[in-house]
Formats: sequence, structure tokens, C-alpha cells
Amino acid sequence: MFRALISFFVIALLSVSSVFAAERAEFDLIGYSHGGKYFAFEEYGIQDGSGFAYSTIYVLSLENDAWVGGSPFHVQAGDETTQLAEIRSQALRAAMGPLGTYDISTPARLIALNGDGEPESDELTLDFGVPGYSDPSSHFGSYELSFDIFSAPSGENCMDYFGDEAKGFRLKLSDGTTTSILHEDTRVPTSRGCPVTYRASAVVIPFDAYDIDHGVALISVWSYGFEGMDRRFIAVPLNKGN
Repeated sequence: MFRALISFFVIALLSVSSVFAAERAEFDLIGYSHGGKYFAFEEYGIQDGSGFAYSTIYVLSLENDAWVGGSPFHVQAGDETTQLAEIRSQALRAAMGPLGTYDISTPARLIALNGDGEPESDELTLDFGVPGYSDPSSHFGSYELSFDIFSAPSGENCMDYFGDEAKGFRLKLSDGTTTSILHEDTRVPTSRGCPVTYRASAVVIPFDAYDIDHGVALISVWSYGFEGMDRRFIAVPLNKGN
């Protein structure tokens, strides 16, 4: 009975607070290694509840689809007076060693974006191509990212906490002829908390690339938080093994 009352209180609090608060992390592209085998990006924002600034820097091996070099490098303020700019600088300093070790020196090129202020006609797909150079509309290839979202086992007791099962996802890439599965959850990692849904936020490639062999999809993960739904990011390689 006590657990049920707590769950009801949390859900009621979320339904009211989500109008006013919660948080959505933002991302910043750091870049690729020479040759495109490694990719780094930053996730940053102001934590809901505490109001503390935070920044996390990830360095990803595209070949192994795994974080490398001791990443992620997470820095969080201890109070509300520490500015976000200072926390971001601290995170970058913490990651400088691996960024140098993996030669993260090639800029990342943003080729597709689902902006937060852009109305989405279909929230579960993102169409894109590699931009060309002959005119503003030229591009190479035509691709579509799409999601299947489903209930999945989780390390968190999301049903008792929020009255909803954790959601996993299947991410697919189509080139108009074939469709491949880039990622499929069998279990939701505890690090995601209690996810509600997912979106394809962006697609990036190395600055000097003319294909998606080293492309990365940045996926928004919306999970229940202290004051509503919070957003974090997952990076998924478009072509593992390169």
C-alpha cells in the first residue's frame, strides 16, 4: 500500500512539474580521428531538481561500438553558482588526454538534424543524404533512419516507480533497396533509467567524407526524471566495422 501511494505521488508530481521543468540535454560535436575510426561529442545541460550544471564527453570506437579512453568524462557542479561554461571547460580538460591519444582532430559535419523547434511530421523517421557541392540541393544517396519502440526488460523497476514499463528501441537504416538493423535492445541498460521514447536527433560524418561509412546517428533518449521527462543522447554508428 505504501509503495502504491509513493508511486501515485511521483506520477502526480511529474504530471504537474513537467509543465514547468524537466530538462533536455544539448549536444556539441567535438570531432573524428584522422581516418574516421573514432568519434567524440559532448552532452551538457542543467540538471533538473538540483539546478546544477553538468557536462559529459564521450569518445567512441566506431569499429567496436564502445566507449574508449576512459570515457565518458562527466563533470557536475556542486551548487547552482558554478556556471555551465566552467563545467564544460572542466569536462574538456578531463578528456584532453584521450582526445589527443585518438587524434580527434577532424571536424564533424552535421548533415541531418531534427531541431527541437521543428515540427515533426513523422517523429520516428529521419531522411537524409550526403550533401554534394554542385548546387544547394545536390546530395549523394538517399537514406532513412526509422525506429521500432517496445517494452523491454530493465534494471530499474519502472512500473512501480512511474506506472510504465521501460522502453527499448530498434534502429533501422534503409537506402531504398535494403534495410539493416543498426541497434536492437534486448535489455534497457540501467544507465538509461526508465526511457519513454526515442528520436533521431542528428546524423554526422567526418568533414572530408563523401559517404556514410563513418557516419554516426545521435539518438535522443527521453526518460522519466525528477521533474518530468529528461533527454540524454546515444551515439550509434551507421556502419560498424569501418
